[in-house]
This record gives sequence, C-alpha cells and structure tokens, in this order.
Amino acid sequence: MHELQGGLLVASLAQMLIGASGLASVLLRYIGPLTVAPVITLVALPLFNVAAAFCEKNWWIAFLYVAPTLSLPLFCICCRRRQVYGTAVISSIENERS
Repeated sequence: MHELQGGLLVASLAQMLIGASGLASVLLRYIGPLTVAPVITLVALPLFNVAAAFCEKNWWIAFLYVAPTLSLPLFCICCRRRQVYGTAVISSIENERS
C-alpha cells in the first residue's frame, strides 16, 4: 500500500510541475489528440479485466458510478448548445426590434 501511495504522490507532483512550469503547452505542440487517444486506449484496455472483477461483486454500485460519469458530459453539452442557441435567438429578436 505504501508503494502505491508513493507512486501516486510522485505522479501528482510530476503533473503539478509540468503544469506550473508551462511545459504542458510546449508538449502539446508536438503531442496531439491522435497520439494521446491510442496511448490512453492501450493503457486502459488491459485494466478492463480488473475493473470487471471489482464490479462483479456489486453491479448496482458500479452502475451508480458509471451513470453520472457518462450522463454528466452529455448534459453539459446539451446545456451549452441551448445557451448558445438561446443567445442567438435572443440577439436576433433584439435586432429585429431595433
């Protein structure tokens, strides 16, 4: 357990240093989404068996975790679209009145 905590601590410190130093913006010039997506996929696919083993003990808790994780980004996208469309409609109505 101590090794895991130490690894998380070092990874967090490295992430903070990369973000605070501005190195992230330099790296993002050379590392694009076409590089990041396959790397995340290759890291996450082997963990599927471990996640399924933990989830099979209680599927309801797993569902209560996954449902908001999947639905919240979709909800935010819908709200953002409504806001953008709403302001466009309001501004066009105001332009017609004046």
